[in-house]
Amino acid sequence: MRTDSINHWDIVAEKYCAENRQEKNFHSQIYLAAVNELLGSVNGKRILDAGCGDGFFSLELAQKGALVTAIDGSDAMLNIAKRKHAHDNLQYLNMDLTKKLTFEDKFFDIVVANMSLMDIPEIELFIFEVSRVLKKPGIFVFSITHPCFFLSDWEEDENKTKMYKKN
Repeated sequence: MRTDSINHWDIVAEKYCAENRQEKNFHSQIYLAAVNELLGSVNGKRILDAGCGDGFFSLELAQKGALVTAIDGSDAMLNIAKRKHAHDNLQYLNMDLTKKLTFEDKFFDIVVANMSLMDIPEIELFIFEVSRVLKKPGIFVFSITHPCFFLSDWEEDENKTKMYKKN
């Protein structure tokens, strides 16, 4: 991801995760049900969670028996993920989604990218990399924020750093 986008997530990670817990987040309540339905059974599947953030969905997949590799460019988000969402079937790696991924060709059965593609300024390389690392046939499921959610105001911290969009 762009340096400014990664830096943003490093700055706001702790507060964002504290205030945007899965059970409170209406976005996750909407898209996770759809993503889970699209994926079906993931038991025994190798899954790449691209842009994993704090790892809550990575953990869900691992708990369902998937072998999950979760990647994100933000060290702060990955530290939260490792601390809060650890599992034997789950590994977290720092990886920039705007660069070539370090995985073998046709390595994953499934790639998921939940609510992360809109933070990638140019997604062509990422889409190519998904195609390269995905087995044939494979599944690529992604979600993005609908533009209507960008109409609300930003929640800012005490330093006026934009944290997230208000509901």
